[in-house]
Amino acid sequence: MPDDQLSLPPARFEHQDVAFRQLAIGLLGTLGALLLSLLLVILIYPSIVIDQRLSGPLPRYPEPTLQTDPAGDLSHFVAQELQQLNSAGWMDRAQGIAHIPIEQAMQQIARQGMADWPQTRAAAP
Repeated sequence: MPDDQLSLPPARFEHQDVAFRQLAIGLLGTLGALLLSLLLVILIYPSIVIDQRLSGPLPRYPEPTLQTDPAGDLSHFVAQELQQLNSAGWMDRAQGIAHIPIEQAMQQIARQGMADWPQTRAAAP
């Protein structure tokens, strides 16, 4: 191929800038659209322009309560849980729900199994 068929056309550029008038119209149009949207928001939500300051003193909120004895709190919690696991009593007397000691519950499950629990086959000796 000849060299003149592979050459690119000469670079072109804009000979003229944007006119000031067009730039001013664009700027004024943008400002007008912003003002119009602000007025529309005020018409839709009129309560945003009402001064809603609190009258009187600011409300006082209680101080945060901090845990003063974490180790003692934990030991108290563990003692309560162990006491419930190792005792019998009512959880909800009206509904007839009670709890029994954990050892007794495990022995009862081992003897009777659980309702609706799949049965396993005993391993062959």
